[in-house]
Order: sequence, then structure tokens, then C-alpha cells
Amino acid sequence: MVSEFKEIFEYLMNNKDEPSIVCRGERSQVQVYANEIMYIEISKRGTKVHTLNKGGLVEKVYSCKKSLDFLYELFKESNFAYAHNSYIVNLKYVKKLCSEELKLVDGQVLSVSRTKIKNLRKQVTEYFERKYR
Repeated sequence: MVSEFKEIFEYLMNNKDEPSIVCRGERSQVQVYANEIMYIEISKRGTKVHTLNKGGLVEKVYSCKKSLDFLYELFKESNFAYAHNSYIVNLKYVKKLCSEELKLVDGQVLSVSRTKIKNLRKQVTEYFERKYR
């Protein structure tokens, strides 16, 4: 029990300054932190938030009533970038950026709009430079 408290305390301390949003799951509301989010896409009434657990095994999708523009402004300091007018992606989960598509670590492939590709390449390059210095 003591080890579980230590793990919970460390998790809370690491995520203290990280932005988060409240999303609706299947039966309850869940607080989702920026480092858990792979990408956010537009939905009929708000957005859909795609998350990946720590082990990178299980993807969950939550719904959120906030707009995509609002969420981008909230998360842009946490390495989020527009890859298309319909979604923003967390650069932490980008595995490969090709000419017209973006491959994520879980194997998903997302299309990249022609108007966003130049800015996205710049942001991905800057992210990997910071990460691997």
C-alpha cells in the first residue's frame, strides 16, 4: 500500500503543471492530461480525444465539448500541432512524418493537409531537436 501511495504521489507531482481537460468516458467524467493524448479530432458536438495508456497498449477515445481551437490554445505549449484542419496531434506520439501522412507510435496513419505540411515539418524537427539534445 505504501508503494502505491508513492507511485500516486510521484504521478501527481509530475503532472502538477501540465494542462488537462475533463472529458466524458462511457459512464463517467475523466481528467485527461496532455501527455496522455495522442491526437484530438473534431466531432459532431465538440471533439474526440484519443489517448494512449502508459504502456502504449490500450487506446481510449473520450468526448469533449470544447472546440478544437480552444484545445489547441490550451495544449500548444505541450508540443501539440495542427496536422489538418480537423485534428491536432501530440508530437510526442509521432513516429514518422511522410509527405502526405503522419505515422503514430501505435501504428495509426493520419493524413496531413497540404496547407499544414510545411509548418508541421518545422515543429516536428524542433521537437526532435529538443528531445535528443
